[in-house]
Amino acid sequence: MARSGRPRPSTEGLAPAGRVIDLPGLGHPLLPPWTVIDSGPDGVTMTGHFSRSHVGGNNAVHGGMIPLLYDWHFGMIVSTAGLSPSRTAYLHVDYRNITPIDAPLEARGAITEVDGRKAFVTATMTAADGTLLSEANGLMVRLLPYQP
Repeated sequence: MARSGRPRPSTEGLAPAGRVIDLPGLGHPLLPPWTVIDSGPDGVTMTGHFSRSHVGGNNAVHGGMIPLLYDWHFGMIVSTAGLSPSRTAYLHVDYRNITPIDAPLEARGAITEVDGRKAFVTATMTAADGTLLSEANGLMVRLLPYQP
């Protein structure tokens, strides 16, 4: 906040949160501490973990944190494929096993189909031993030039 007590406006492109590629979660305080380890037009692979701050109960990740991770992942996928700026039209998650906290995890995702402005995306999250924890699919839609 400025000394006047009013918030200082920050230009979206200059705000550091969510824009520092070398930091886990891109340096964003709400994103889980994951890091992009491979990205390109064929997809994005990320590794990371969920911490105690992501617990929903019984030492398992809160179910709402998982769609947040996939939404970020989908955005990275369409961006590295050159389809940005885009917005999430829908995101569906199938929970296959309990996602543990403080354990190394991997998420892999890619575009499966492009139809005009629509990009259909899928991704999976696995444990270090290869156990499938969740699967997601969604639709990302490229914005028109006048859309915010």
